[in-house]
Amino acid sequence: MKQHITLFMVFLLVLSCSTDPELAAHGSSYPYGAVGEDLDAEWEAYVRKYPDLSAGEARARFDAIQNLSKDAFLKLDDAQALAALHDRRALANALIEKEITNTYELSDVSDEMVRAAYNAFAFDTGQPELVTVSHLLLRESKVFDENRAKDYMQRIYDDIVLRSAYNDESLRDYALLLTRAGERSDMNADLSFPRHAMSSFMGMQVSYQNMVEEFAAAAFALNEKTVLSPPVRSEFGYHLILFKERRFAYQPPYDEVKEYIREKILERGRTIATQQLLERLQSEAKIRVNEELLSQIAN
Repeated sequence: MKQHITLFMVFLLVLSCSTDPELAAHGSSYPYGAVGEDLDAEWEAYVRKYPDLSAGEARARFDAIQNLSKDAFLKLDDAQALAALHDRRALANALIEKEITNTYELSDVSDEMVRAAYNAFAFDTGQPELVTVSHLLLRESKVFDENRAKDYMQRIYDDIVLRSAYNDESLRDYALLLTRAGERSDMNADLSFPRHAMSSFMGMQVSYQNMVEEFAAAAFALNEKTVLSPPVRSEFGYHLILFKERRFAYQPPYDEVKEYIREKILERGRTIATQQLLERLQSEAKIRVNEELLSQIAN
C-alpha cells in the first residue's frame, strides 16, 4: 500500500510541517495538519476553490479543516476528521493548480521545442528506422587474449555458416562453450535499436537502446540475404551479430501532430515544475513524522 501513496499525498506531507504546541507534546508532526508558513498560500487556494462562500464562512470552514485534519492523525477513528483528509487533498490540488497549472500555458511552448520533440520521435509520434538482432559477445576480461578471441569467433562464424545454423540456439550454445572454456561470454536475443544514438527529450528515458558505433554499423549492414556478421570488434570485445528484422521509419506529417506535441510538452513541463516545487518545499521544511501512525494510514 505504501507504494501507492500519490504525489499529492507526498505534497501534503511536505506542507504539514508545524510547531503546534499540541503536536510537540506528541513528539511528531501529523501528515495532513496545519501548514505553518504555508498556511496563507493554502488559505488563498481555499478561497479560490470556493469563491461563493462569504469571508467569514470560508474562514470558519478552513479553520475547521485544519483542526479536523490534525485530529484525524491523532484520532484515526473519528469519521468526520478522516473526511477532512479528502478536503486537504483537494486543497493541495488547488494549490498546485495555482502555482503550476495556471502559470504554464500552451503559449509558453515554442515552435522550436515542438520541432525538436518531433525530430526525436517523442510522445509516441512514430519511430526511427530500427533493426532487430541477436548477438554473441566474447567479452574483454583479465584473461582476454586478442588473437585467441578473434580466432575463436572466426571459427564459430565459419561453423555457423557451414551448417547454416542461423538461429539463437546456435549462439546460445556457443556462449555456453566459451564460458566453459574459461572465457567471459554472453548471448543477447532480439535487441532493437536505431542506426544512430538518440538523446532523451525533456529528461524522458529514450525508448530505444543506444549501441556503440561499430556494433550499430555492422548490424545495419545485415539483411535477409546476409544474416550473420563476421567477428566485429568493439570496446566490449568481439561480437557475432545475427540479423532478425528491419523496421522502417514512419512518422505522421508534422502539421498533423504539432498541436498534440505542444500539449504533451506542456503536460511534461508542468510535471517537472511540480516535482521541483515539492523538492523545494521539502528542502526548506523541517519534517518530523510519526512512522507508526503514518503506517496505520498507509495500511
